[in-house]
Amino acid sequence: MDVSVLKSEDEQMCVRSATCTIIQVGIGPASVVCMVWHVDEVGCADSNTCEETCQLAAGCTNIAYPLLVIRLLPAGARGLMLAVMMSALMSSLTSVFNSSSTIFTVDIWTRLRPHANDVEIMIVSRSVIKIVHQIS
Repeated sequence: MDVSVLKSEDEQMCVRSATCTIIQVGIGPASVVCMVWHVDEVGCADSNTCEETCQLAAGCTNIAYPLLVIRLLPAGARGLMLAVMMSALMSSLTSVFNSSSTIFTVDIWTRLRPHANDVEIMIVSRSVIKIVHQIS
């Protein structure tokens, strides 16, 4: 459907929002769509324009998705997207913490103390998670 055929700006924004949702869920990254719709802000041609827009000479593609969320989604959906992003971040960090703890416990601690029992290994593992958490 051609967006220019629609009369009101609300209708156009509604179609764009629906399109972004379909693209994000079904097809792929929605940031590309944002680069097409907001080419003057995201798809800058030279480094001077990029520095004025997003303070980066390399390009403004890192603001494409946040710009899309802020401009197209209603307030409740913005909050939902923030919750989704935060849960993905927490999941990734948990994975890193558990992996580093497992690597230390299995590869280092069991070689230092080959007769360590399960309780000791669990305590060391949890301690490593706390240390890695403090470092990060």
